[in-house]
Amino acid sequence: MAKKKVKKLAYRLYHSHETVGIDTNRVLGASAKEYSDTALFKLMMDEALSAPITSEQCLYNHIDFPIFAEEHRWKRHKRPIIFPANEELLKKLITAKFDMSEMDAFDPPMHSFMLAMPKGFMVEGVEMTGLLVNWFPYRSEEEEIYKPFTEHYGHELGVDINHPEKAVDKAWCLSIMQLDRLNTKVKKDATQPMGIDQPKTIRTMITTNYLKSIMQAENLADFGERLQQADRQTYSFMQLDKTDMTMQFYAFKIITALFAYNSATDGKYLKSGLPSRQLPTMLGNYDGQKMRQFTLSGSSAMLSSASRGEHYRSWHFRNLRDERYYKGEHANKPRGSRWVFVSDSLVGGSEEVDPYTQE
Repeated sequence: MAKKKVKKLAYRLYHSHETVGIDTNRVLGASAKEYSDTALFKLMMDEALSAPITSEQCLYNHIDFPIFAEEHRWKRHKRPIIFPANEELLKKLITAKFDMSEMDAFDPPMHSFMLAMPKGFMVEGVEMTGLLVNWFPYRSEEEEIYKPFTEHYGHELGVDINHPEKAVDKAWCLSIMQLDRLNTKVKKDATQPMGIDQPKTIRTMITTNYLKSIMQAENLADFGERLQQADRQTYSFMQLDKTDMTMQFYAFKIITALFAYNSATDGKYLKSGLPSRQLPTMLGNYDGQKMRQFTLSGSSAMLSSASRGEHYRSWHFRNLRDERYYKGEHANKPRGSRWVFVSDSLVGGSEEVDPYTQE
């Protein structure tokens, strides 16, 4: 009997802004051909970090600065990447509901990671690209993000990172970045600014004191309004087009639900390794085998809506705040960072459920 051919999995990785910058430099400058990618980027950063603060070439004056710095942080965290086992898991994360009368913390599985997207995964007619996620204390942004980056390229941080007075001192930041399109090619185009057509990196950063509001957005328009209101209190709001807004809306849904899901299952379904024995096709500018690989999955009962036995109709998480949930093995976790499945998520099973579904 002939063996059934298994379809090879394919994922879109986060395409780095660093690579876009290198490709742009090579298209615009003939001398760039003399350098390796690493040497060329080092030269670019040395010039941009050395430029006078009043200069247009100064890196501190551009959105490129936090993007490059957060990409560098991911490398310092040894390049972790999470592969969702399948599209059904992502759909469950997107439709998850939250009970959170008070919510001011998460306990993410990693503080810097890439989330690969299955090739062809669509939301409202838009194919999702890979995400780069960073989680860090708001008041420690200089030490966590910017100083290690500038020092890596031989420069002291030449600017103070201002934080608005209204920001909560103990707030954390969730930053999510992704490319605005699937085509990563950089090419000359006289109709575009600088005479070049290049993909752009979308970056949205939200502090935890506004994250609850963002998570409660019910649709794209609602998300845009809440995001604009939050951004006015932190950084100047930059208007996104509908495609970019769609990608960021669903990126935030997926990542916040991933945090809650991992907490509710005590990390049981996030395991080291790839989602299949066969190495997946990885679409992006990174060597997937040089990353720390993890797979996020769920049991068949949790993913199925047609199971004869117990299953989860819709994932519904509740935030735990009472101090009794932060004792013993959970004593060092931030209060409000633990989540559980709400019991009415369960359908058709006996009263005996796995421990991670109960308080």
